[in-house]
Amino acid sequence: MAFVQIVLAWLGRSLGSLLNTLFGWAVLAMFGRTFGKEHVLLTLLTAMAAFWPLLLLGIPFPTVAGYLIAFLPFPKMASEFLRALWITLAVAVPLFFGVVLTRMRPGRVAWSEYPRRMLIGFPAAAALAGGFLVVLFTAPFLRLLSLWRRREELHVPLVAEPERYEAISDQIDRAIREYRIPAERAEPPTWLTLPFHILVKLGRQAFPGIVAQPSYWRQGQLEIALYPHDILIRGPRRRVAWTRGALAEGLACGPGLATVGPAAQEIERRLHALWDEPDAPEAGARRMQDPREGLRRVVIDLRTQPIDTEDWQILYRKAEQLRHALEGDPLLLRLSEEEKETKDRSA
Repeated sequence: MAFVQIVLAWLGRSLGSLLNTLFGWAVLAMFGRTFGKEHVLLTLLTAMAAFWPLLLLGIPFPTVAGYLIAFLPFPKMASEFLRALWITLAVAVPLFFGVVLTRMRPGRVAWSEYPRRMLIGFPAAAALAGGFLVVLFTAPFLRLLSLWRRREELHVPLVAEPERYEAISDQIDRAIREYRIPAERAEPPTWLTLPFHILVKLGRQAFPGIVAQPSYWRQGQLEIALYPHDILIRGPRRRVAWTRGALAEGLACGPGLATVGPAAQEIERRLHALWDEPDAPEAGARRMQDPREGLRRVVIDLRTQPIDTEDWQILYRKAEQLRHALEGDPLLLRLSEEEKETKDRSA
């Protein structure tokens, strides 16, 4: 008996770990790598959306849903109680979605608007549930396929705001050309687009900023995909490492944001406005101040404002790159690529 209890406890822990992994993969596949409170919130919403179809199943089949959710057999006499419980939860979960999504919207929403806004939670729950089901089958397969092909998967933090998504895609195109990354624009595969299509079709009002067709680059085994919150790079280890460094350097001047905290993002926007890029989105703001004086003020704020360690390191790296750009020094990886190109031409 003790042995059976030990085995059941081990299975419970293993199943919990597997579910946590699947939920993490689902958030990663639909939104990219997220951090802090946003990551916790999106993981929670995805987990609730994953169980929502089981709650709906519990209305006609209450004991079956009870077994699938709790892994416990329920007597038939408990059917009516379970059915009432599943109906209550099936309504409460989307309403909770509506409240959370309303609170996440920029700007204040009047209390009189909350009853109508809460109804958005129903298509939002359906959209996330559909996206999760797709990821549930595709994400583990893609992970195993990468292991079998000995490919590495890395994520470069980059917040692609909806109004700047295309500008960031164009900048990635330019970085690919300048650093001679062996990839080119391609039609995104189904495993990448299907979750986004479900989110757009079912949850258009709940997720107004979600992209329907993510930008995608590929050549050979190297793949690059632009998510709303990061850039996915998959391929051979050495090629992935170089591509990650080249994109981090080539995208340093914006318009995408690599930091997470509000204070850090404000400083990062100020750095973008100081870059000596005449066609950059922040060029107009840059011309209003002396870049060196602006950089000095940024460094002062880095010393005084409370910023998370990871965000601080990103801002320091960008500030150092800006200092070299203001002094006329070429960026390090771009310089090495130009030297390599010169040697190839002379050979």
